[in-house]
Amino acid sequence: MCAPEYYNIPMEKWISAVNTTFTDPVIAIGIMLALLVFAAVLFILSAADTRRKFKKQLNQKEEEKKKIEEDLSRAEKDSEMYAKIVNESGAAVYVCNDSTFELIYMSDYMHELFPDASGSYEGKKCYEFLMGRYTPCPFCRLPQLKEDSLTARECCDEGKKTCYHFNGKRISWDGTPAIINYVRDDTAAYRARQRM
Repeated sequence: MCAPEYYNIPMEKWISAVNTTFTDPVIAIGIMLALLVFAAVLFILSAADTRRKFKKQLNQKEEEKKKIEEDLSRAEKDSEMYAKIVNESGAAVYVCNDSTFELIYMSDYMHELFPDASGSYEGKKCYEFLMGRYTPCPFCRLPQLKEDSLTARECCDEGKKTCYHFNGKRISWDGTPAIINYVRDDTAAYRARQRM
């Protein structure tokens, strides 16, 4: 197969042809306009691609946000349902932060067991709100509490002639290290012991 004729053109003729082309102003302006149009098309295509990618990312973020909102709504409903179950069971339960003693949750029946504890418990320490103390209770076994088993203890108030039985353990409350305590009123048994 023979090479096309333009392969056989000497280099000097090529250079002369290019020089002639760029010295003609109309041809030079045409080439520059063609290059500008080509650059503009590349820019527009690149911008469209960037916009498409950004929209895709934005849609993904919106879907993630919607899923988080749905999960949060479900968690709030679950929390309300569990609180309702505990309150309707007549169980005395409270949860406090294990490092600050601040109450995180308290069942309605706790207010009946501790009538001096009135108002909102939020942000208050368990020993302040429930026992009217300025320091942790002497029967508190916080360091001994475990995650896998309940630790029992008793609190009797000679002055009020009341006695409560506490069963507590360590838990994670929405990611916060906490203590859950189940409380039982043992006042009747305490008074019976006192009469003996």
